[in-house]
Amino acid sequence: MGLKSENRLRRRADFLKAYEEGRAVRGRLFSLFIRERGDGATPRVGLTVTKRLGTAVVRNRLRRRLRERMRHALGAIPPGLDVVINAKPDAVDCPSDELARQLIASLRKGQAYRE
Repeated sequence: MGLKSENRLRRRADFLKAYEEGRAVRGRLFSLFIRERGDGATPRVGLTVTKRLGTAVVRNRLRRRLRERMRHALGAIPPGLDVVINAKPDAVDCPSDELARQLIASLRKGQAYRE
């Protein structure tokens, strides 16, 4: 099913704003950049999976897994936030349940997750 269009970051300028203005949360599996837009609109998510993580098949599989985990967590993310996820090499071989657990822990650490 994936993330809806209104919940995805697509423009390079939006990614750059998240990197420059957002707060960084670093973990073992990924780094998160959380930026408050202040408009109260639905939260948006962007993913970055670089070539150093593996072949296109490996990268796309990781993207699909991260998008699905974020789709489930989207309801707990406050409105008006942009979240950029930069995957690290350890995320490739990580089981899905651990990936979800680490993602929620990082969102909580960045104060971007409410129960």
